[in-house]
Amino acid sequence: MSQVLQTKLIILKKTKYSEADLVLQALLPTGARISILARGALKSKKRFGGGILEPTHHLQAQIKKPKQESGMYTLEEAQLIHGFDSIRTSYEKIEFALSLLEIISRISQEGDIHSESLYNLLGHTLTVLGQTTDLKNLKLHFGLKLLYNQGVLDQEPWMGPYLSLALAHHSELKTKPQDFHYVWLEAQIQRYLETAEH
Repeated sequence: MSQVLQTKLIILKKTKYSEADLVLQALLPTGARISILARGALKSKKRFGGGILEPTHHLQAQIKKPKQESGMYTLEEAQLIHGFDSIRTSYEKIEFALSLLEIISRISQEGDIHSESLYNLLGHTLTVLGQTTDLKNLKLHFGLKLLYNQGVLDQEPWMGPYLSLALAHHSELKTKPQDFHYVWLEAQIQRYLETAEH
């Protein structure tokens, strides 16, 4: 008999699988990326109504483990914890949220149980993103913490305040980065993503 797990998760991607089914890519609190089959999700308003199976959504879910190691989990039930609706008031915020999901999707690994920091970083960034009026600084703050948590950041003095301060307080930062800092960071993240996928 397949084991059913109760877990929180953040949806990274949603793909139509058949006329009625969806396949979700999701991040677990351990930092593991998993694929989940949501049977009847496109037709069943009772089980998965209200558009809860959307990228960025933070869910409490019951998922059934696959019978075979290479198989997909199956979604039994899901309740919305946080929809991050305030992100959807701004095109720039939506764009950044989707780029976050893409980055985390490419970095995260199936079966990982040691990357809780990745899950927390994504959740905290989505929370702050809905409230921020300083999107540029939040992007820099997220990127530095991401590279630092992954152990690939060569620290320089200007980065100290970003690494020591929680994302929720990014607007309090007195540091005024130069334009080249943003260009440099984007290049570093792209280089790391290419490395992480090989």
